[in-house]
Amino acid sequence: MCPEGINLNQKLENKIGLNLFLVLSQNVELLQDTATDLEQELKVEQELNPFLKLKALKPPKKFFVNKEDYTQNIAYSYSYKDHLIKSINEELEGIEKDVAKEIVYSLDSSGFISLEALEDIKKHFNVGWDVVDDARAFVMEIEPIGHGALNPFEYMELQIRTYYKDKKDYIKYLKDLEERKKIPKEAIEFFSKLKKTPIQIDKTKLLPSKVDIVIEIDQGEILYDIFDNYVELSQENLEEKLEDKELEKYLKQRARRFVEAINLRRKFLKELTKIVVERQRDFFLKDKPLKSLMLKDVASEFGISISTVSRLVNSKYVKTPKGVFKLRSFFVRQSVSSKSQEEILNMIKKLIQNEETIYTDKDIEEILRNYGINIARRTVAKYRAKLGIGSSRKR
Repeated sequence: MCPEGINLNQKLENKIGLNLFLVLSQNVELLQDTATDLEQELKVEQELNPFLKLKALKPPKKFFVNKEDYTQNIAYSYSYKDHLIKSINEELEGIEKDVAKEIVYSLDSSGFISLEALEDIKKHFNVGWDVVDDARAFVMEIEPIGHGALNPFEYMELQIRTYYKDKKDYIKYLKDLEERKKIPKEAIEFFSKLKKTPIQIDKTKLLPSKVDIVIEIDQGEILYDIFDNYVELSQENLEEKLEDKELEKYLKQRARRFVEAINLRRKFLKELTKIVVERQRDFFLKDKPLKSLMLKDVASEFGISISTVSRLVNSKYVKTPKGVFKLRSFFVRQSVSSKSQEEILNMIKKLIQNEETIYTDKDIEEILRNYGINIARRTVAKYRAKLGIGSSRKR
């Protein structure tokens, strides 16, 4: 059964005006990026492509979160820093160990460090740049490599020197602006496949410092906003000519596809958020259980594969008045009765709390069947145990 608020007969073209699959098939990384990852991806792409301009990337403060904002069911961890500190304690001694540890503590949410922070560390420990540079080099070489790099370009250079030594000739395009004007197509495509931040949010226990979606309640109305609304990207310098005409054509096409992909990602994320808000309205406004909503319903609505929807959903986080959640947590498995497991659990809990005579599991099964919920007695017993409620003999 289709969830409320979703009309499976509507076409994606009517809702967001472009074919999602065709545009994003060549930019699938953009679909999976968190707000933090997207920010670094755009900065790198702009530097490599003279026909692309990132006009603005200034999300309001509401998109920034800290440890206290996360819900109890999400474990907030700085485990990657613990790992770095452990390696430093095992390998270094004296002042170099202290400097290296301070570098780790000064890393930003992407795993980078600023020159200003390094200058402060140098002054604090009253050491020369040689000590700071050696300590930072050690931190950067701890697997997974790259923590402590100054920016995405230095991090990409480190990846090449460590894992892709046959591509060392490409490093000049990362370091020299004049050389970058002559960057070949093959180098751009290679750079696009490299990681842009040493911290991979979806592969660690670290949670992002910026969320992708903000949901707010104002006088009984649900308002929502997405990080992508604050990304202004456009094609620029289209009159500029390059000596290499084939490269010029490629870069202009790449810039156009990139802008289209970002615009479509924004529109798709808006529509996805709208579906979540409409379906889970009672959760946000009345503190009721989440209703059934499945990835396949959204996939059918947009005419795309479940895996594509999953890529968009899995790495995203939502800030709400109830705390910060994974976007994926609002998609709840559907039962045969179109009630989510959480809804059925809540019904069983209320039945037992309000029972005048003690209900057996068989009694609860029959009551739920009268509500149109086709459930077996053994399933009732399993759900009751999950709620931490004893059997009828123990109540």
